[in-house]
Amino acid sequence: MHKDAHSTSTYEALAKAIRYRVEHSQYHIKHVLIIDDARDFAHGIKEFLRHRIGLNVGVVTSSQEAYALIRSANSEGRPFQLIISDLELGADSDDGLTILKTARGLCPTVKTILMSSIATTAFQPCEHADFTLHKDTRDMLTELLLLIDRLEVSLAISSIKPKVEDLIR
Repeated sequence: MHKDAHSTSTYEALAKAIRYRVEHSQYHIKHVLIIDDARDFAHGIKEFLRHRIGLNVGVVTSSQEAYALIRSANSEGRPFQLIISDLELGADSDDGLTILKTARGLCPTVKTILMSSIATTAFQPCEHADFTLHKDTRDMLTELLLLIDRLEVSLAISSIKPKVEDLIR
């Protein structure tokens, strides 16, 4: 994650605005799962989202751990609202595309971000990812916060849209 003076001030301002909305219960995304076999990278993102934003963040390093945690969170009535997964995990794990597809099967309303350090995959549309993010983006923290905020807006809009059935009645 690269930082310069401009990007630091940008993500700090964005983080502060999001944290304010989280603290005042104006944010739907509160429970996030990060899936990445690069443990230090994943924990760095977790600490940033937890301490700077105030989100509840879990980290796992394999698809098996991810599926177990998603099922557990669902059964406890605290489903993840956002899953951020790396595209390529270890040989003993499903890839990020499979994980996101399975996660959507377990929790159809979950929002997803697929991360990759492979340029050709990170910028192509992905059926099971709401957004993709290149890990080597110059200002990744700002990009990640912007994506999370865009997903939050879509959740907020969907929660206030009247259902067609309500309009017919």
